[in-house]
Amino acid sequence: MAGGEIVNTSVGVGGSGGIGGVGNTVTVSNTGSIATSGNSAFGILAQSAGGGGGTGGLATDPQTLSIDFSVTVGGSSLTGSGLDGGAVTLTNGGSVSTQGEEAHALVAQSVGGGGGIFFLNEGTPVSITGVNADVDAALAEVMAAINQTAQASSIDLTALLGQLQSQIEAASGSVTLTLGASGGLWKNNGGTATVTHAGAITTSANGAMGILAQSIGGGGGFATDGAGSSASIALANGSSMGGGIGDGGSVTVNLASGATIVTHGAGSAGILAQSIGGGGGYGGMWDALGFSYSALLSGSTGIGNGGLVTINAPAGSGTTAIVTNGMSAHGIFAQSLSGGGGAVSDISGLLIPGTSGNAGRAEGLFAVAYGASSYTQALGVSINYAGTISATGENSVGIFAQSGTQGTSGAIITPSGNIDITFAGTLLGGSYYGTSIQIDGGVTNSINLMAGSTVSALSGTSVIATGTGTTTLNNYGTLSGGIDFSQAGSASAFNNYGNFYSGGTTTSTMVNLGKAAFTNYGIMNSGGPGLTAPTQINGNFVQASAGILVVDVNSTGTQTTDTYSVSGVASLGGQLKFNAVGSRITGTATIAASPLNVITWSVSSDQTQGSTTDVSVTRTSQLSVQAQANFQPAGVSLTQSEQNLAQHLQSSWNNADVAQATTFAALANIQTLAGYEAQLDSLSAEENNAPSASQTTGARTSMHAALSCPAFSGASTLLQETDCAWARVIAGRTEQYSTAQVNGYTIDSLTYRIGMQREIQDDWFLGATLGFTSSNFNPANGYSGSDGQAGDVAVSVKRQIGPWLLSLTGHLGFGGYDNERYVTLGSNTWRAESSSSVITAGGRFRAAYEFAFDSWYVKPYADFDVIYTYMPSYMEAGLSGLNLQMGSMKEWTFAFSPNVELGARFDVSKEVWLRPYGSVGMTFLSNDSMDAQATLQGVGANVASYTSSQAMPDTLLDLGVGVQLYHVKGYELRGEYKAQIASDFLAQEFSARLAIPF
Repeated sequence: MAGGEIVNTSVGVGGSGGIGGVGNTVTVSNTGSIATSGNSAFGILAQSAGGGGGTGGLATDPQTLSIDFSVTVGGSSLTGSGLDGGAVTLTNGGSVSTQGEEAHALVAQSVGGGGGIFFLNEGTPVSITGVNADVDAALAEVMAAINQTAQASSIDLTALLGQLQSQIEAASGSVTLTLGASGGLWKNNGGTATVTHAGAITTSANGAMGILAQSIGGGGGFATDGAGSSASIALANGSSMGGGIGDGGSVTVNLASGATIVTHGAGSAGILAQSIGGGGGYGGMWDALGFSYSALLSGSTGIGNGGLVTINAPAGSGTTAIVTNGMSAHGIFAQSLSGGGGAVSDISGLLIPGTSGNAGRAEGLFAVAYGASSYTQALGVSINYAGTISATGENSVGIFAQSGTQGTSGAIITPSGNIDITFAGTLLGGSYYGTSIQIDGGVTNSINLMAGSTVSALSGTSVIATGTGTTTLNNYGTLSGGIDFSQAGSASAFNNYGNFYSGGTTTSTMVNLGKAAFTNYGIMNSGGPGLTAPTQINGNFVQASAGILVVDVNSTGTQTTDTYSVSGVASLGGQLKFNAVGSRITGTATIAASPLNVITWSVSSDQTQGSTTDVSVTRTSQLSVQAQANFQPAGVSLTQSEQNLAQHLQSSWNNADVAQATTFAALANIQTLAGYEAQLDSLSAEENNAPSASQTTGARTSMHAALSCPAFSGASTLLQETDCAWARVIAGRTEQYSTAQVNGYTIDSLTYRIGMQREIQDDWFLGATLGFTSSNFNPANGYSGSDGQAGDVAVSVKRQIGPWLLSLTGHLGFGGYDNERYVTLGSNTWRAESSSSVITAGGRFRAAYEFAFDSWYVKPYADFDVIYTYMPSYMEAGLSGLNLQMGSMKEWTFAFSPNVELGARFDVSKEVWLRPYGSVGMTFLSNDSMDAQATLQGVGANVASYTSSQAMPDTLLDLGVGVQLYHVKGYELRGEYKAQIASDFLAQEFSARLAIPF
């Protein structure tokens, strides 16, 4: 057969023997647009490798059936010292997008001790767009030189790469991967690696990082499967990460305000930042079986310190965002490692180091000489991020940070350095084993979630801390989900100063403290506001005096109340608050139970002033609370109708009326007295009685209009009744101003009225009037409204006896009104609609006497009125449980009104005279309100209705002015203004009248 069936190959990326060289300083800057297409086609690569290395690759011949190859990324047996990687600085202010497997957008790498990057099957053509003409020319020059060298050796590169790519899929075998130097006596450090990103990054395939930044001492780097293949390849025994000597340098990633990183694909982290001492790096995302931490970390440890890894994203005018979309695609993955090691991916994505089977690794050959116990230290991880991180894929972690020496599972067995995370913004972790934040190792660690932040994960687990170091979690924002400190150091602590929404008894959602302390200084709510859920707290729980424990209660559903179960000692201070969820609060809720029966408490109610519901706390074998309702809390200011409604609600509560569940829940959650007053105002519907009050006063106006055809007798100032027909237009406005006892309103009306009067016998007159009124009612609170039309008729009989005028008047009126009422409960507003009608009937007796003088007169008069008002019952529609059944209204009103009129006569001509006049008086009414019985829909039959009252003034000051122009040959014009004034009340009307004497 042509070609070989089995290939055994060794590939090295890094020097072998000898002294090697030092990596130079590398600086790369981009402000334009870069787009690549192809597997392992990086957007920008900035690399400095000391001790030999850079990039290397491997391909096979067309007939290959089996592959066994060894890949070493790192030098071997280097005898020189100071073979350090140089400082690497990469700045991107433009846009970079890649389309291809493991096509990282930005790569900054500094390696000491040999190494860099290894590609398997790097034959996929790379397309680069968006570069300028100078760069394009430089690339063309490089490619021409490569082709010229190949042609001199009779090699057709294009044909060879095509053959290799098409036949690699038939291959199978194993790969031995080594990341790190081997042999050698000298310390070779990685240089600093700094990435500053102020633009936009997008990657579109598996294993394609947004930013990959590495500094590795002791050799190493990362590998990539290149073009990938369907070859059956497995990781062979003997693979390893680490084993070299040297320190990792500091790694810094700076994200400017508004910078974005978006990745699509499994294992495509937003940022992978590593500083590793002792060799290692990132194994790459291979199409191979057996890739795991235990497979790559079973060998010797290296010797060297991990440098400080820093990620900065300060707050600014823009929103910095990292968004990953894929399985095990983490937002930020940061490692500071000593003794070698790194990160591992398999075909599902970037793996989080585990804790099972976490044995230590053997010290390297020269560990004693270098004093590994003191020399091998990691300097830690510092992350200060303001913005958004969204890593929603399965097993994805928003922020993962690790500091120390890895064991065989990848988890830290010897912590060193500190991990400090400060986050402000929105952080969302993934599902299944995903989390918001996970840290491993470190000596003294802190996680600070700043005010205004929201942190959660689709898995239900928010924060995990592992390692023997001390971790302190301080939450000042809103943290939702489970906490797992079960494998954290015994001096660890979780302090909640903001909102902590725990919730669950499953492993992912419980508060698993281990030996850590949990103290609530803020608000704790199981499941979050509006959700009833159990919370299991494994460990000890303390609520400080400033803390508030919220209990959601719902009488419907399987879980009717929040519950808190504490496995250790519970010490509850501070306050307890009910939050009703869509239903009334009934029965007793268990809020804290301890299997150890160790509960100490000084908790008190934190119900706000506006809440109708308070709680009583009892302690037997557990801590329980009982709801108590008071719908007239201390300090509340209510109108009479609202007080009556509050008593009605109290009776309904006592009767356990299910139909009012939503109402009770909303009232229980009100925060202020003003808020409660407003809610009860919208419920009371006293304004529905306003049309009856308006039509009652309108009846008096109707009866007054029927007494109206006066004229001067001859040339005197004595007014006598005459025969006439007339028409009048009246515009009116009534304003009741709001007070603590009365809800204000405004009524605008327009009335068209006609009438006539005729002498039926000497000094006996019969008068009649017919009116039509259109009115619109608007309350000051805006919660209701009414508009309607009313008609009325009035008939009068008058007796004129010189200066005396005696009269009797009868009235009948009918009005129909469309009413609407807006009810606000919590954040919801509903509208109720109804139609009502009002019938009025009344009578008036008037007695008047005029004192006539040469050009002026004085006329005192008094009216005695009786009015009956009837409003049939009606039912609102549109508000389930909040509709009001309004009972019928039957009101008698008696009125007495003494007045005095002062007028004068001016002869304009022989045929025309002018009468200006004014009046002042008082009106005394027997009623100060219009009352009807009302009942909330759905209350029990044994719950009494309540009285809904529309207040009206019972004492009024009457004022009027007018002018009458009279032509003796057949017409009269009159204009008039009237006002009725009371405390916080003003009714005004303007009228114009045309009369025709006959």
